[in-house]
Formats: sequence, C-alpha cells, structure tokens
Amino acid sequence: MQESMNGSKELKKSITNVTMTVSEVASVIGVGRTTVYSMVRENQIPYVRVRSRILFHADVIDKWLRGTAQDSSF
Repeated sequence: MQESMNGSKELKKSITNVTMTVSEVASVIGVGRTTVYSMVRENQIPYVRVRSRILFHADVIDKWLRGTAQDSSF
C-alpha cells in the first residue's frame, strides 16, 4: 500500500512540474502578474487555457525565454 501511495505522490509531483501558473511565470521572468495577463491577452507568451485557468508549459516557457520557441501554442 505504501508503495502505491509513493507512486501517486511522484506522479502528482511530476505533473505539477509540467505546468506553471501566472504567478510562477511572473516570478520566473521578473514581471508582475498583471504584465503576464497582458502578455497573454496580446498573445506575446505561449499559454493554454484549461477552463478558466491560464497555464504555461514549463519547457515551452524555458524555450521561449531562450528565444527558441517555434510556436506560441503547445
């Protein structure tokens, strides 16, 4: 049973590391949340909407910051 719970915790940890929130992205790129919302509205940053949430794929944001992102969606 313990092994199953540990596997579940690892899966949750790996899933949460895949996406970032508006606040997390703001912190990473050194701007305020309002700026990130403006960038989303103007399609200046790659993002995805999941229902009412705006999420960012961590790998895509990393590539975007390095200037190597090919597409603004993932």
